[in-house]
Amino acid sequence: HDFFVFEDILKRDFELKKDRLTDFLKKAGLAEGQQVLELGCGFAPLLEFYCDTVGPSGGVTLVDPEPRLAERLAPRLAGRPNARFAVSSAEDLAAVLPAGGAFDLAVMANVYHHLADTATALAAVRSALRPGGRLVILDFIHDTLQLFASEAANPAALAVQARLADLLRPAASPVTARCCSALAAAGFEVRLRDAFVLHDRLRSPLGDFYVDAYVKHSLHELASLGRITKEEVAELLGQGLPTLQQGDPEAELFSNINLLVAAERP
Repeated sequence: HDFFVFEDILKRDFELKKDRLTDFLKKAGLAEGQQVLELGCGFAPLLEFYCDTVGPSGGVTLVDPEPRLAERLAPRLAGRPNARFAVSSAEDLAAVLPAGGAFDLAVMANVYHHLADTATALAAVRSALRPGGRLVILDFIHDTLQLFASEAANPAALAVQARLADLLRPAASPVTARCCSALAAAGFEVRLRDAFVLHDRLRSPLGDFYVDAYVKHSLHELASLGRITKEEVAELLGQGLPTLQQGDPEAELFSNINLLVAAERP
């Protein structure tokens, strides 16, 4: 999708996660003098944090396949000689390597679920890191956890929302395990992992699309994981989804679970 359409939501969503991610980055070893790479940087909400943390002896490289970001980020990059933006995908990083030939830390924030070829991208990131370098991944658990539900829903709809909240938290475990397995297959060793729940009220540019697509998808995914029976899925959808769809798309409750993983190149 064109993430410029989702700019307000993406910025708001990331602002709510920012403290969690910056704390995790520090635990993962982000420090002064390092060379940092952010893949799929988008609007680069952590640019100033990176620059302040690594200092003038370090460097910050932001990459994204969207060329329009160059103009958007230019004012914030001005006066920061140790920071740069390059148009690139996660699968091809040879042209963005720093002067020393490798990065100390790579970051994927809300990018992992977008990777078209996860194995190729993780292999490319591993090659771009020095031995001992780390990759930090922040991602919402897209295939199980995205939910938009109207504030104005009736008790039946609220019951669906409450049941989903109970079901989705433990679903973080198998999804995180799949991410860690992919990292191990790419030659990384997982050092840190965490998960947290985010709740917020947002205005969705696509309105009830989210209610229909994500509630249904979340329930069926949970059934495939054995967290809920197919019969309960049918019952919940039958009693609540039509009401959810009639809700006010201007006043939605957004809930997801986010995973945090730090993996090291041996």
